[in-house]
Amino acid sequence: MVLCPYVFLWTKEEVPEFKLEAAEVAAAFWIPIHFLLDDKHKTGHPVDVSDRMASSTFQPLRPFFKILLGPMYFSAVQLKPSEVSHSAASTTARGGAISTDKGQAMGDLMLWGITYAILADILDFLPPFNFVESFQYPSFGGWDFRSLVWMLSRGYRRGRKEDLMEYKFSDVIGMRTISGVQKFHDARGARISIIDHLIKGYYGFVRKAAYATITFRLVAFGAIVQYLIRTN
Repeated sequence: MVLCPYVFLWTKEEVPEFKLEAAEVAAAFWIPIHFLLDDKHKTGHPVDVSDRMASSTFQPLRPFFKILLGPMYFSAVQLKPSEVSHSAASTTARGGAISTDKGQAMGDLMLWGITYAILADILDFLPPFNFVESFQYPSFGGWDFRSLVWMLSRGYRRGRKEDLMEYKFSDVIGMRTISGVQKFHDARGARISIIDHLIKGYYGFVRKAAYATITFRLVAFGAIVQYLIRTN
């Protein structure tokens, strides 16, 4: 199953009524921009990435990675739409019908991942102009992993922070630089998103820290077991 979220910007006061095609759209809703910019709605979204950590060679070890590392947390915004429109299959020639609820039936809706990265480019241009600064790098839980990845990626994150302003103005008329074109555009000349630029080389540090954390936890567990055996 492939979920393809689409984001539309509506600048008028009156919100239009949705006319959803049941064969293409499952549900749609509006979220105020000020809601997305409010820090109190920002959170971390847990995702199981054990299959990626194990890679294709070590897939049998996936449960092992899942138990020892747990989920990875990504920057997210918890969405609370006041109203959600659902498309429903219909036998009529019109092809569908619209049903509406207050949003509770949708459960926890999270803005994260690719959609978060795309919206970050837009939201960072709106007051207070610091949406990207509140971005948290993906991380597993546990003080040991967080400490390791912080130390390993410290120089990388500092470098990304230093050229962040250059990135923001890399497409402003009269301010584009040769270095900006090289760093902030792909091979086709398209401007990559701010979040993509920030985490482009970050996952290499995550993998190193994850393997070191697993080793540390296994050694610590073995030492505890050995101590308990000796004391008993």
